Amino acid sequence: MKNARSCFAIVVAFVLLACLVLPITFYLINRPRIPNAPLPSPNAYDTVDQASQATTAIPLDFAETNDTDALIAFVNRNQTALKLIDQSLDQPCVVRVDYESGLDEILERAAYNRPATRLLIAKARLGALTGDDSAAAMDYAKVVLLNSKLTNGGVLVHVGGALACEAYGLEGLVETTPRLTSDERKPIQAMFNRAKRKAIDLDALVARESTLLKVHHGTIRGTIISSSLNTTSPFVQQTKQADDQNQQLYLDVQSALDLPPSS
Repeated sequence: MKNARSCFAIVVAFVLLACLVLPITFYLINRPRIPNAPLPSPNAYDTVDQASQATTAIPLDFAETNDTDALIAFVNRNQTALKLIDQSLDQPCVVRVDYESGLDEILERAAYNRPATRLLIAKARLGALTGDDSAAAMDYAKVVLLNSKLTNGGVLVHVGGALACEAYGLEGLVETTPRLTSDERKPIQAMFNRAKRKAIDLDALVARESTLLKVHHGTIRGTIISSSLNTTSPFVQQTKQADDQNQQLYLDVQSALDLPPSS
């Protein structure tokens, strides 16, 4: 009888231990390893974030308005943000991804750098309206440099946003550069050359996106969801097409600025 009770107690203890250990084991197996990539310090991504937070409310028609007084007032209110943007242009950049934040928060956070770019575009618009094409071209060149930095790291939403902003700067340069004199082009050439544009590393981008899905859905479900995510996936291909289009615009600007093609 005692032996039966002892066996029963052992079985109960084993079941209780299994109930404790199995969930922990499953949690550890299902929890992916979060990349711990080193970030530069200072990081241009963080400086742009500060600049965007310092930027006051942006006029809805900032890129197309003809109201020079409103643009002058807007630019004057944002001198601190403009100084931070200039600082970021001299800093290395790796986009910070907080994998453990909620997906909605990551989407919202990805838009945080947009006010800084919009401020530069508004300033470029002001230059164009006042007949100062060299100032407008310089601001467009800064848009290109800034957003070429912001394609380094991040997931699809970060890279896609940066490519869209970069395209706006490149298109602005294509439009304004032909109106510049040879001397006016020199500082624009120097700023533009700093971009050192590179094609997006699609394999690395897919890997980061897959990690994000695994963190939010667990390794098992995340692996299933991300199994169809590769360099030929529709969203990744859209990113590649935008990157290719920007590269062609980049070459067009190089030609307009009388710069030799990148090696």
